[in-house]
Amino acid sequence: MWHHCEITRHLGDMRRGIALVAFVGGLAWVAPAAAETHTYTFDPAMAPASNPLKGFVPFTGGYASFPYSMEFNYVGLDEVMTGLNSFRFEMGLDPLLDEVASRGNQTIFRLFLDYPGERFALPQFLIDAGVESTPYTSDGGGRSPDYGNETLVSALEQCIAALGARYDGDPRIAFIQAGLLGHWGEWHTHPDENLFAPLATQNRIIAAYDEAFDKTFVLISQDMLAYEPRATFDGTRLGLHDDDFANNTLPPGPDQFWSRVLRLGLENRWRTRPIAGEAQPDFQEAIFDQPSGAPEDFAEAVSTTHASWLIYHQAFEGENGGSNGWSAAKRERAIAGARSTGYTLYVSEADFPATASGAVAVSVRLENRGVAPLYYDWPVRLELVNGAEPVSAFDTAWSISSVLPGNPVNFEHMIPSGSLAPGSYTLSLRIENPLPGGKPVIFANAEYAASGVRLGTLTISGEGEGEGEGEGEGEGEGEGEGEGEGEGEGEGEGEGEGEGEGEGEGEDALLEIADALLNGFEDADLNRDASLSFAEASAAQPGLSLAGFGVLDGDGDGALNEEELDAYVEENDPDPAGCAGAKAAARRRISSFFPDLLLMGVVLIAYHARSRFTRI
Repeated sequence: MWHHCEITRHLGDMRRGIALVAFVGGLAWVAPAAAETHTYTFDPAMAPASNPLKGFVPFTGGYASFPYSMEFNYVGLDEVMTGLNSFRFEMGLDPLLDEVASRGNQTIFRLFLDYPGERFALPQFLIDAGVESTPYTSDGGGRSPDYGNETLVSALEQCIAALGARYDGDPRIAFIQAGLLGHWGEWHTHPDENLFAPLATQNRIIAAYDEAFDKTFVLISQDMLAYEPRATFDGTRLGLHDDDFANNTLPPGPDQFWSRVLRLGLENRWRTRPIAGEAQPDFQEAIFDQPSGAPEDFAEAVSTTHASWLIYHQAFEGENGGSNGWSAAKRERAIAGARSTGYTLYVSEADFPATASGAVAVSVRLENRGVAPLYYDWPVRLELVNGAEPVSAFDTAWSISSVLPGNPVNFEHMIPSGSLAPGSYTLSLRIENPLPGGKPVIFANAEYAASGVRLGTLTISGEGEGEGEGEGEGEGEGEGEGEGEGEGEGEGEGEGEGEGEGEGEGEDALLEIADALLNGFEDADLNRDASLSFAEASAAQPGLSLAGFGVLDGDGDGALNEEELDAYVEENDPDPAGCAGAKAAARRRISSFFPDLLLMGVVLIAYHARSRFTRI
């Protein structure tokens, strides 16, 4: 790995040290803008039941009767797989994802082989390869494949790997249910459990899903917890799905979902992995009657299990009751039930100055008044809005999934200096749904508007703006020889004509940033996807501008990888053959220290004199 010549590095450290002393001394003269504390009003009615990744979920279709943000469907294995290494996702899955996305919603789906009473989805090529199946008569009857057959298990592993390669992180997908094994893909063959998959097959399918998906969460039916010995599950990223919610969910019965969770010590799994389910179909019509006709208390089941969402198709149908036929009061009780699932995010407090002329420090306190986190770290952005339109947006490195119920988190972000023209703006905060046209995450704040939570007014004054491109040396007070850090022409803090390169950092400064990112790549890569977003890179190296990020991003895909950083460093190494030229460069640079030393001396003398005057 390439590194700067040590003499050059030490010179840079010396210059930064001088600049720091000068800055500290300068604090005696210029006080930063004082932050003001803003508090906000919690309004649970603002956070709708249609917030993404939570609430009640229908089978695929457009519905006007009930609020929702996700749609569920079963997908037969024969719809997407035609050979051991032959797939037709573009025909068997993409149309479903596109249809749901066209409504601003995200898809949950489950692959299956055996759907009792309806369909056997074992692909023909596996039947031809000799995979046998056993007929059964329960639940309308069907055929159960031989889950111990090596050809079948290998095919399932191949399909899961291909599924992950194509769809992991796809914004059209909310969650995936593991499926594939058992009736309906629910990981059981009740009442004849002898038909179910052997432990070795269960372990291989779990491992395949865990290996294939790093971004999109996969949930597995809680029925797998009932088997002894139990498949290897604890160390995986898989969440849990309760297909019998509010019927066989709550203790004390030993076979209840949460009884199994407690017995296996999995009660805190919800903190990092989602738990969801399906309201028991036989009771969906009666759960929100007054009094409820559900076997278990629905609100208690949600709060106990930390359920994020529930398949609840009856709420969307007009037949057999459904919300189209429900009374207004019953429908409102159901909407409140949907709203009670998952996260309820709330901005309780923020600190930032009312007026600023340079960089703006913003601190925001986020709370979660729900039962579960928002499990995906979707981008959290601060925006400065003029009227109804955002003028500038700033990606933070905030991890929204870390905001757990009852555990408020204080986040901080520095809006760079020179990023806006003078004027008054509304500072807003919002979470970006990565699905184009997807439903927004709406906070439980009375201050929420179309642009997000309105945090307050921020006035940018015209002080400190010059003609230089950042903190270039020139006649300004910046650091380095033309190593401007400003992002726009005339938007820097220096008052002179800095020699920064283009609209961003100078070559030397950007080279140092690239080298630092390369050396600290693993620490900067917060989501462990082997790439750095602008938010991650700028959090690790605050001097990096968006323009500089674009220079480093060789392939223009909006992310930096180690190869791109290494290529930039190698290409821009001022002395690739060694440090032969470093001494000459050092002599030239040493001479540039004297103005800084003089400035430091003047500041310290003045500060000392001011201190004596204050004591007198």
